[in-house]
Amino acid sequence: MGILLSGVCLISMGWAGEDETAKFNRVLKLGAEAPAWEGLVETGGSKLGLENFKEQRAVVLFFTRNHCPMTGKYAQRIRELSREFSGQGVVFVGVNGSHKPGEDLQSMQKTRERLGWKFPYLKDPSGGLASKYGATVTPQFFLLDGFRRVVYMGAL
Repeated sequence: MGILLSGVCLISMGWAGEDETAKFNRVLKLGAEAPAWEGLVETGGSKLGLENFKEQRAVVLFFTRNHCPMTGKYAQRIRELSREFSGQGVVFVGVNGSHKPGEDLQSMQKTRERLGWKFPYLKDPSGGLASKYGATVTPQFFLLDGFRRVVYMGAL
């Protein structure tokens, strides 16, 4: 698993040391316990929380919006990485906390289908989860290890 996480961090997403990440995230530090959540509605209608992924070896949590131009540019790479690592116990989870028009669950489902995402895409109606993670841009990624510690945060 260490090799997998190292590979995901170093090769696929880039790497920043803790001193670097502290410049960009004043809420979480690398190695911190990941903030849990529960009851966020997935585009299929299921309510999910971090606990639902306890069997996964790692969680790639990312904050996004349907109309985020950078998400559009990276959508194919996100899809490829999610497929590549799903067989190794890594789950991708998208979270949308936007209140702007076109960011409702129905629009999220259409976006998910259009982008070919097979992983959960959750609606955070309060936007509170992004605040707990210190996420300020989209897409913004957080890699949670098997102990649900934050081992990477930043861009793809």
